[in-house]
Amino acid sequence: YTGTQLSIDVDNAVYALDASVIDLTLSLFPWAKFRKTKGAIKLHAMIDLRGNLPAFLAITDGKVHDVILMVELGDLREGIRSDDLLPFVKRAMKLPGIRIRGVGTNLACFGGVVPTQGNMSRLVTLAGEVEIVMESQLDWISGINSSGLDLLTSGKMPKQINHARIGEAILLGRETIYRKPWP
Repeated sequence: YTGTQLSIDVDNAVYALDASVIDLTLSLFPWAKFRKTKGAIKLHAMIDLRGNLPAFLAITDGKVHDVILMVELGDLREGIRSDDLLPFVKRAMKLPGIRIRGVGTNLACFGGVVPTQGNMSRLVTLAGEVEIVMESQLDWISGINSSGLDLLTSGKMPKQINHARIGEAILLGRETIYRKPWP
């Protein structure tokens, strides 16, 4: 994608992220314990869409699951209620196979709540509270789905929102609020 122009103007780099579990045979890789009779590792890749090489690669234990905690911000589709978020984080931090990597929300799916600067700022505030509880910085604040593209291109998306899930816009070629074509 080095020579390809992005269809939106963004100030920061744009990355594609992947974390794939790779099955291994325990008899050959006894250190890669995953299940009783199966071995595995997880390969994490972050690819800069403007470059030729991955910006980051890491191999971790296959037993650890990186999660983005989805927060309910009014769409009534999914997520942890915001007033339950911090107690949930405290409990989840004690689970050995879970690594909290971010928080997110999914809007404009069920209840028709449109992403706005206000509800995205609320997500950023909640992420800050989670970071205080965890005593570490979250990698991802995931506020953008295909319904948030207009907010992003208008420049009103809070800068702290750094993770997007825009598969519908990619597959169908349109954003999901006004059904306008998406480049």
